[in-house]
Amino acid sequence: MIEDFPLLPVLREEAKEHNEYLKICLKTGILGNGATLDKTRKKWFTKDVKEFKTSDYPEKIPRVLIEAACRVFGHVCPVYFVAEPLTETKNQSFHSERRNIESGST
Repeated sequence: MIEDFPLLPVLREEAKEHNEYLKICLKTGILGNGATLDKTRKKWFTKDVKEFKTSDYPEKIPRVLIEAACRVFGHVCPVYFVAEPLTETKNQSFHSERRNIESGST
């Protein structure tokens, strides 16, 4: 099932920007779309800001994972690793190319 395969992680810079957005929402009481921040979201945002750690987010994503990302659903596609010509990934690639990426040679 597709639900069993992870999405690519959020990059550190994007996570920091989102955390700043949450802080602004908490400070102003207004969401980005102009709606008022309700109690449920305020509680959720407060928890997220309090628990935020930059070390939980990668600075960059390895190329092999980017290549394996499904263009339709966004998950790391298991088909890529066994039958990549049948995937919906960004670029069609070849098993030998991926082996070179994984081993660090190009």
